[in-house]
Amino acid sequence: MKQIKFLATLFAFVLSVGFTSCSDDDDPVSSHGYQDFYMQVSVSGGGLPAHMLTALESELNAQLLEYTLEGWTEADAIEFFDEYMEIMAYEFYYGMSDVKGTLKMVFYLKTTKGAVVKKITLNVTDSEAWLS
Repeated sequence: MKQIKFLATLFAFVLSVGFTSCSDDDDPVSSHGYQDFYMQVSVSGGGLPAHMLTALESELNAQLLEYTLEGWTEADAIEFFDEYMEIMAYEFYYGMSDVKGTLKMVFYLKTTKGAVVKKITLNVTDSEAWLS
């Protein structure tokens, strides 16, 4: 249970970091090419019992719901997603001591219609983390 609380606290901290987007205010505003996106994660492995994986996945998905990317272009949404994943990899750079084997967190960038735009896996062991 301590592991879930630790992970939930860590992810809540990471996800509470404010993200901003740079844009040129002189760009013409057009609804063409803009749509809504969101992020989702699935969690597996790491030698953690199924109930802990389910709890972790539920907590992470609840946190990710705060990042609805409404009215974004696909390119901007992908850029944000890539930067977000780099931050996540950095947060787990030294791994997690409680993990046995490899904890796989598969993050998805999706349109609100459910189409997967991009997916990246964050792999975490007891001593390191990397994206694939």
